[in-house]
Parts: sequence; structure tokens; C-alpha cells
Amino acid sequence: MLLIWLRLLQWDWPGLSLVTEIDGTYIYRNDYALPRAWVSYQTRQVEPDWLAQIEALPDLAAVAVVEGVAPPANKSIPAGHVEIVTYAADVIELETTTDAPGWLVMSEIWYPGWQATVNSSIQPVERVDGLLRGVYLAQAGQYQVTLRYQPRSVIWGNWLAAITAVMLGLVVIWRFRPRTKISAPDDTF
Repeated sequence: MLLIWLRLLQWDWPGLSLVTEIDGTYIYRNDYALPRAWVSYQTRQVEPDWLAQIEALPDLAAVAVVEGVAPPANKSIPAGHVEIVTYAADVIELETTTDAPGWLVMSEIWYPGWQATVNSSIQPVERVDGLLRGVYLAQAGQYQVTLRYQPRSVIWGNWLAAITAVMLGLVVIWRFRPRTKISAPDDTF
């Protein structure tokens, strides 16, 4: 449930319903708010004006608008339920059971570097509905989906930091190694 706090005036906007008013502060519920994650069973290919395309959809949760080649649309099935098992800044674990192939859509902004595993096999994370993260689930069944934020820049940075640390360690060891003095040969006979 998404609550919106408005301090100025009581507004009558479509999709917002007044929950309560406390000392001149109005609290509204966004009736159009979607859950953190859901499964969409219908697919449409994105159009150039994707925002207008999404606004024209009667049920945003039921249809996934994707870039590239969109898998064929399925029957009109209501959006499926997804359970969030773990939610952290760089790891999201979800479980769902699907009735048909569909898109697991998360109310998370798409950004490069997210990698997904679906039942322990690697699956691409796609841009869905113009700006959200989505993973295609190719058949009906139970799924355990894990998303990890592992951009290549961080992986390369970790490797460079490790190599630099090893090189610095070698320099320190070489600099402070025990030195043996070479004595001059004894010239006495």
C-alpha cells in the first residue's frame, strides 16, 4: 500500500483515495500502485512512444511491454503472485509459481549490471515497461529467482585492487628483506 502525504490542500485526483486527515495533513492511497513484483502473462513489443503505450494499457500488471523480440502473448490470465524471500541492496531472491510462460516484473529501476539466476540457470535481466527489471519465465512451474548486482566495472575494480595489493606486498617484502653484508676478502697471508 503506497501512501502519499500532501500538506497543502485536499486534492481530488483519479487513482487517489483519501485515507485520513491529521491536523491539516491529508493521507491518500494510490489505488494504481502495483506490488514489488508480479508475473505478467501477456507481452507486447515496445513502441517508440512507450510511455503513451503503457498509459493506454487497461491493466499494467497483466501486460509486459518489452524491447526486442517479444515472446508470443498468452491468454488473458491475471497477474501472478510473487513472494519476496530476500531483499537487499545488491541481492533480491523471489519465489513464484506460474500457470503459463510469462514475465517476472519487479518494481525496480532497470540498470546494467543486474544478473539473474532462475532455478540455478543464468537468465538475462531485461528492461520491461520502459524502465523496470524483468526476467522471462519460459514455461509454467515453480521458480526460485535470484538477482545480484554484479557490474563488470566492480569485478574489474576488484581484480585491479587485488593485483595492486599483491604488487605492493612484494615491494614491501623486497624493501625490508634481511640484507647480508658482503665482506671484503681478507688479504692477509
